[in-house]
Amino acid sequence: PHYHAAAMAGAAVRAADTVRATETAPIRLRVGPRAVWVDTGDPMPDGFDAVIMREVIHEAGGDIEIMAPAAPWQHVRPMGEDIVATELVLPENHTIRPEDVGAVAA
Repeated sequence: PHYHAAAMAGAAVRAADTVRATETAPIRLRVGPRAVWVDTGDPMPDGFDAVIMREVIHEAGGDIEIMAPAAPWQHVRPMGEDIVATELVLPENHTIRPEDVGAVAA
């Protein structure tokens, strides 16, 4: 895609906000300013760089509670990851089929 996309359903967060999270000392992040719910394939909200899977999140009112830190770009598909600029998309003398048009356009 032409944007960074969530690779998992869950909460988009700033990895730096999660550094101190542990099982014995979970942290809470307010949904809205510090966490945003996303589904798989959604564009990443501006300023957020990781996704925490929904299955490991505990909801607590308007907060989420997490028990492990997120690494930067965790569960995020970077823009353009499917096609690399120097990678051959179609072989020489290939007859272009309808399904090839998307790859060529990308």
